[in-house]
Amino acid sequence: MVAATVKPQHKQGPEPPGRDADSSSLRKSAKREQSKQQTNTQQCPRALWICVSDEKIQVSQDISVDVPLPYSMVRGEQIELRGSVYNQRSSKTWFSVTLTATEGVCVFHGTQQEKNGKPNEIKGQIDGRSVALVTFYIMALEAGTHTLTFTLTTKWGGETVVKKLKVVPEGIRKEIQIGGRIDPNGVFGTSMRKLELKHVIPPNIAPKSTVDRILTINGEVLGELLSIINNPEGLKQLTNLPRGNAEMELMGLLPIYYVYHYLEKTEKWDILGKESAASEKELKRKMQAGVTSIMSYKLKNEYAFSMWSNKDKSASTWVTALIAKTLADMHEYVSLESEVLINTIYWLIKNRQNGDGSFYEKSQTNPIKLMGAGADVTEKTVFLTSFVMIGIKNALKVPKVNIQAFKDALDHAAQYLSSKSKKTESLYVRAIASYALTLVDIHSMPAVGLYEKIKQQAQVKGNPATVRFWEDSKPKKDSLKPSDVTAKTVETTVYVLLNTLVRGDSTYAKPILNWLTQDQRFGGGFHSTQDSILTLEALTKYSILASQATLDMVVDIEYKTKGDISRIKITQQKPVVKPIEVTKNDDIIIKTAMSSGVSFAKYQNGLESMISNYEIIGDQVILQIDSIPSKDFYCVGFRIQEEFETGMTRASVFRVYEFYDQENKCMKFYQKQSRKLLRLCEGDQCQCMAEQTDDLKTDSEIDFVKKATCTETNFEVGKQYLIMTAESIKIKVDRAYKYKFPLDSHAWVDWWPLESDCRNDACKQYTRVLDDFEFDFVLSGCD
Repeated sequence: MVAATVKPQHKQGPEPPGRDADSSSLRKSAKREQSKQQTNTQQCPRALWICVSDEKIQVSQDISVDVPLPYSMVRGEQIELRGSVYNQRSSKTWFSVTLTATEGVCVFHGTQQEKNGKPNEIKGQIDGRSVALVTFYIMALEAGTHTLTFTLTTKWGGETVVKKLKVVPEGIRKEIQIGGRIDPNGVFGTSMRKLELKHVIPPNIAPKSTVDRILTINGEVLGELLSIINNPEGLKQLTNLPRGNAEMELMGLLPIYYVYHYLEKTEKWDILGKESAASEKELKRKMQAGVTSIMSYKLKNEYAFSMWSNKDKSASTWVTALIAKTLADMHEYVSLESEVLINTIYWLIKNRQNGDGSFYEKSQTNPIKLMGAGADVTEKTVFLTSFVMIGIKNALKVPKVNIQAFKDALDHAAQYLSSKSKKTESLYVRAIASYALTLVDIHSMPAVGLYEKIKQQAQVKGNPATVRFWEDSKPKKDSLKPSDVTAKTVETTVYVLLNTLVRGDSTYAKPILNWLTQDQRFGGGFHSTQDSILTLEALTKYSILASQATLDMVVDIEYKTKGDISRIKITQQKPVVKPIEVTKNDDIIIKTAMSSGVSFAKYQNGLESMISNYEIIGDQVILQIDSIPSKDFYCVGFRIQEEFETGMTRASVFRVYEFYDQENKCMKFYQKQSRKLLRLCEGDQCQCMAEQTDDLKTDSEIDFVKKATCTETNFEVGKQYLIMTAESIKIKVDRAYKYKFPLDSHAWVDWWPLESDCRNDACKQYTRVLDDFEFDFVLSGCD
């Protein structure tokens, strides 16, 4: 039982006839919401107590107002708010509703002042037991959270409803990432005790928009991944692909596997804290669920897999090889019948291997676009053959799958690579071919020779090397900066790193790993899905194989000129710390003194038949299309239901890009026809148009503002015109005023000829009509 103190009401008006006093009193003390409240009056020792039981009664309010708001609106756009006034009584009444807003939001109905000083109100009459519509138009000039207050007034009383409106800046939110490492013991090569991260203002930043700066420091190569692995929302961020395809499912599964594999092999489950046992069980459960999900992409009548489970049922060589490799990895930790792997590899060899040992693709799935439009047929075949060989070789580690027929097929494919890879120009293709040959026979002459030739083409910084990577095309001016690389560069570098790790050359691998960890961005993928998967694989293998110093580090973080930020301690048991918000515009210095281990820092600035799949995420519609014809017109359409009518809308971004190389994209802006409402800016201050009447004095300064979308209006000096507009703005300048009028679809502009301009009777008659109009307007105004 809950008791609440209620103050006695000394002044109460008479009750409406025919209404129960107790019921009315209960309504007055209840909240406005029209819902069922769990209340019930019972006999109590004192009249000042209300007792609450489990019984329910219906509570309502006689007259109320509600105006729904959007979740958010864009600064500078105008929006129509449509609300309702509810009358629960049986008799009709007059009502008025006003809207007031905090500074930064313009209201086009509700707060403009009439000459008598009273606010313009939305007035009307509402019948008994009915609903009346009220409409307001608003425009937000400042980003942030604003308060809107709706006030309803009737002869029976009224109410005030206060709501919050979220206003976001215009433009597209982007993230810029920079990073580095602190390595006092030289685990990755050169000793480094101090790291400086430059403060850089993002280019083309929207005016008056905030920049969120987040600093993360992790003591593990997989530190950031460890911090989000148990967070479903975090896992969802690991890829930009829409849901519903095999690659997406693998991108959700493989990070879980690599974390589990890493913690198991290094015996570091204590990193996950007190709940390590529960975390181990949960990760295993997620892996098992992921394997079950992957099996949904298997074709019904054969042991092959397709990219799409719902529409495209064509067997994909590339997808089947990738899934075979993944299932072989999972076999160590989850329940999986080896017959599935055996039959899958058998399908690849029987149905997709040519007589010369190479493999081919018949599905529309085309991951080979990473090689670019200039890649010839041989390079594509070498790439796919290498990819399939890696998948099959990885599956042979499962005891029952290690069949001689599969080894013979690999040897046959290796012969093809040996004969073709020497003539291949693409460094990317040679890198994956070299890794495939190394896996099949690490000591073979073709494998050793190709690997040594690739090493000679490395991009290197420092002597001895501190950074090492591989790039197919000519390096850019800032090619050593990770954010400038492409997905193909990352993949090429990772394949060389995997090759190096198989050969056990950890010294040569350290600068490669250093370059990759500078580009570390597990929160949103590297540059594509495949380079994300490959990088996780390489980092996990290195972390397991490499002998590292015990992590025990105290890190001091400070601004370059504006003081300290924080001091943190990372240890073997706690290698991940909470992200730090950077609030001042200054460079950041990260340093350590006597310590052991390695830490990684990252600084983030944040601002039909051919459709395979689609997804709606927030305010984005993502369409997955297998291919877009280069010569034929291709149209994609979908319907949008407008919940709130808007004006002065910002352009929407329409972007077409390749998932495997997102830097190769085409972007256009789409903007629908806007409303009549306009915004005018004077200097840095933007103001709202007002539907008001002002007495303009002679020689007043008047500006006419024409929207870019309006038809051209050519005014000639020395001529007079009749101009009528629906809205205007008055700006105070010193002790005088100047005026601005919009020339839009709701404005009327006409030439007003003088008698000297007329050369025929029709023109003179038109002039007399205008003169009569002027006389009537002076007497009666707009009425």
